[in-house]
Amino acid sequence: MGTGSVSTLAGRFYFGRGSVALEVICLAFFFLNLGMYIIFIVTTIIRYWLFPHLFSEMLFDPGEALFIGAFPIGTANLIDSALIMNQTYHFGGKGFMYSLWAFWWFDLGVSYLTAFEMIYVMMSTRHHLISETTSLWVLPVIPLIAASATGGNISQALVPLSTTLALLTVTFSLASFMIGMSLTLMMITLFLTRLLLRGPPPPRVVVAGFIIASPFGQGGVSLLANGRALSILFPEYLTGTFPRIELAGQIFYALCMAGAFGLWSMGVCWILISVFTILSGSCSFFGPCGHICCGECLFTAVKTGIARNAPFAAIHGGGGGGFAANFGAMLGAARGGLGGVGGAGGGGAGGGGGSGALCPVCREEIRGWDGRGGGVIGLKVKSVISI
Repeated sequence: MGTGSVSTLAGRFYFGRGSVALEVICLAFFFLNLGMYIIFIVTTIIRYWLFPHLFSEMLFDPGEALFIGAFPIGTANLIDSALIMNQTYHFGGKGFMYSLWAFWWFDLGVSYLTAFEMIYVMMSTRHHLISETTSLWVLPVIPLIAASATGGNISQALVPLSTTLALLTVTFSLASFMIGMSLTLMMITLFLTRLLLRGPPPPRVVVAGFIIASPFGQGGVSLLANGRALSILFPEYLTGTFPRIELAGQIFYALCMAGAFGLWSMGVCWILISVFTILSGSCSFFGPCGHICCGECLFTAVKTGIARNAPFAAIHGGGGGGFAANFGAMLGAARGGLGGVGGAGGGGAGGGGGSGALCPVCREEIRGWDGRGGGVIGLKVKSVISI
């Protein structure tokens, strides 16, 4: 997700737009993202082909299934980067454009399945406590917002080809934005309640608080893209007296810009809350730390979009969100160390000096695991060698 966000941000950056340097950065991260995407997809298919029972167990696991949302988000980032190549760098033609549009519909369908399947799993599998709430709960819902932002960009590209298809695309994009953002705000409210009543989350997931900047940044990009599409499409269909006037598109665009600025402000708020959360407790820099890069890039993207469409905002630059996120990460790393990894003498998966088996990455205790495979889904002892 992070590499795709960097590619999209470089292609739409306000300063130096159209320069060779940004074009190189955009294409380099696009192909890097595409290569990683293919590798992870292939390895995932091989894994579930060899161990088919793991798929159903993963699908209904309220913890592991949260990360299914990374697939449609990564797909949306790839489509967005490929769209930049088509529209800005003139790669491909109409056939390539319609192929991207078809892939977007596939990604939108997967996003809806991910969001509502995860809500069903969390409702039906167990009863959650307020102390178990984490910022990662928004991860299955973010794909709806990411797909809506990509749909807004695609609808603008479809206008010269078919205004009907462009209007259909922007309609579904705005509907997805409304659904995704409403669910995100509800979950964020629940997470803030947890912070106020129960304190910060465990060290292994406290850094993931920066992921909340991602839906706000992606939502701002979605509003700007879809608002601009409406400002182009409405004069084609609306002629007459109020409310069917040509200026309706410009009015919607202005409202969308105001909404994007509001989401940007909420992103600033949650970056500060995430920093305070790290300062108030210990921090493990391992785990879902890649969400810092993802939220940072999307947060900067909405700021860049506002600057590109409103000259008064250009004076703020484009890197404030990235600085705040990285500053919070550095504070957490300095305060909590590097996740408590104590060198090679930690005793392997079951060592570390504690009473229970520890995770080999973040060194958190894994309850119900004997350190050798028993009690963990998909791990079976094949052979034991004593030295």
